[in-house]
Amino acid sequence: MWKGKFTGAGLAFVGLIPYIGDGTKGVRLLADFAKKSDRAADAVREVVPKIQLPNSAKEKILSLLPSTVGRLPRQLRDGPKKYMVYTSPNYIGITSDFNRRVRQHARAGRGIAPTPMQGAENLSLGQARSIEQACIEQVDSPPPVDVS
Repeated sequence: MWKGKFTGAGLAFVGLIPYIGDGTKGVRLLADFAKKSDRAADAVREVVPKIQLPNSAKEKILSLLPSTVGRLPRQLRDGPKKYMVYTSPNYIGITSDFNRRVRQHARAGRGIAPTPMQGAENLSLGQARSIEQACIEQVDSPPPVDVS
């Protein structure tokens, strides 16, 4: 496992379930393994549909896994934490070099005066992009309709 072969480890573990004894022990062990890291949980999610267990046992295993709600996928979370989000009236952007980006906007003559977004610095590219997209969608969404 130290080389990151989590899926292989999960499949090898599944082969042990008949030797462990009752199915609830196997369910618990898989759920505990998944708590080791995001990669372990991803491996369990990948392996569970492939194993020969009753659907009720598979559902139980998946229900015990750590929630992914509100978390970015690993592919977006990982990477260097060097990006930031900046705003200006009617504009939002991301950069890894704020001063360079300010000069680029000035040279382009766009009339944009970027300001760093508070709390949105030292992010991975995926995190910064997610914040940028959420802000864009919030601005583009129509105002709520008053139905009273």
